[in-house]
Amino acid sequence: MASQATPIWSKPFYRGWFLFLLTMAYALNFLDRQLLSILQEPVKAELELSDTQLGLIGGPVFALLYVGLGVPIARLSDRTNRVRIISGAIGLWSIATATCGLAANFFQLAASRMTVAVGEAAATAPSYALLADLYKKEQRASAIGIFTTGTSIGSALGLALGGWVGFTYGWRSAFLIIGLPGVLLALVIFLTLREPPRGFSDGRSADVPPAKFAEVAKRALATRAFPGIAFAIGIASISGFALAHWMPSFMVRSFGVTIAEAGWRVALASGGGGLVGGLVGGFVCDRLAKRDRRWWCWAPAIAFFLNIPLMLLLFRATSATEAMLLMAAVLFLYHFWGGAGHSLIQSLVGVRMRATAAALFLMCISLIGQGLGPLVVGFASDRLHAGAGAESLRYALMATTPVWLVAGLLWMWAATRLREELDNTPE
Repeated sequence: MASQATPIWSKPFYRGWFLFLLTMAYALNFLDRQLLSILQEPVKAELELSDTQLGLIGGPVFALLYVGLGVPIARLSDRTNRVRIISGAIGLWSIATATCGLAANFFQLAASRMTVAVGEAAATAPSYALLADLYKKEQRASAIGIFTTGTSIGSALGLALGGWVGFTYGWRSAFLIIGLPGVLLALVIFLTLREPPRGFSDGRSADVPPAKFAEVAKRALATRAFPGIAFAIGIASISGFALAHWMPSFMVRSFGVTIAEAGWRVALASGGGGLVGGLVGGFVCDRLAKRDRRWWCWAPAIAFFLNIPLMLLLFRATSATEAMLLMAAVLFLYHFWGGAGHSLIQSLVGVRMRATAAALFLMCISLIGQGLGPLVVGFASDRLHAGAGAESLRYALMATTPVWLVAGLLWMWAATRLREELDNTPE
């Protein structure tokens, strides 16, 4: 057992193992979440669903339960053992993913996806809080940048594996085969990770009492950075979640590829662009912030502005390869914010507020981005189908482009008082 002079959480190897396992959990989170997007064309055909129904399952049905349970579970996490909560959550959503393969209609599929949302809601906010306790403020954006690459890794694996297994063995087998192995990761986390003291990386007392929800919300709203970043990412995620949910179908409908080919093409774009964007963004923002901490906001704002012309080019693409390359560029810029944004959310609040603060932040992203993105695009695609045919999805996705301008402006607004707000973070 580590002595008090050299606690185990101070050891680079153990912190690295902690970060690795949490990143793999986040990857599994998005792997299981992404499965429906690559399988939804055969699911739509067999269960006779509309694009609006698919948008409901991928959007509000998932987001509302994710949000509804996210905050209460985060409140529990600020009081109890976060490692145990995360391991139990992984086991739950893995089993729920497998049960999607047994669905016989819209309502059964929606119920399974709602259970997936319950598990995923329980794991994400505690993970951010744990990383904030393990890594100092100067290293936090880089560490969380690595953690957020789990979204790209998981999305890529879900698309590639889901597309291949679904094309070879059928969509029901894909949910069963890919869902259940997550139980093993839950066991590894439960057996090998130990809960760190709260405030460990900041040298703060672990005995600070948990903050009330009203106190967390008051602190968040007392800053300009917290709501600015939250709404910036929520609005940008309207397009982000729409891309994640509908790009495989866009590839199938507009370019005539199979779900297996759509899977690996979108996986390359997501895994390549998103993964590199998350890594590069965290390190670049940390480096620039040594000169001026407002670069933690300025750099993501610039990335979002650059996405406006790229989105227009993406949905004017005339081949699957062209669309894949442009999607990779869009996702590189979209994920650039991850390390800096999540790090700032954790750094702006006290040590006993962190999981709840993360849940509030994720609530904004889920309600706005996931709640609206897939549904609005699906609804628009259904309405445009009479005139545009198979290309209706192309125009529905292109219509989300203006969100990047609004989101970039909100990032700039969030930077205006950032230095003072970071200097006055409560205990």
